Amino acid sequence: MKALAFRTHVECYTQTGSSICDLGGHDWRKISGIIDINKDIFQDADGRRQLLAVTRICVDGRPDGAVKDLMLRILGA
Repeated sequence: MKALAFRTHVECYTQTGSSICDLGGHDWRKISGIIDINKDIFQDADGRRQLLAVTRICVDGRPDGAVKDLMLRILGA
């Protein structure tokens, strides 16, 4: 159930018009205060897969700029 939830939320997070890809720094700070990034993303295999899937979608949708540079570093590109 957990793996399914992580996979299906990628589309939710990246939908046109309300995508996580379009958030600014203020929003990211709020999110980082709500979730435990280390536990929920980096130490969890499903979380890492979700982060990479979302990041790939965001990178493909951004022509250039600081956000794309950051996401490319996450992908190791």
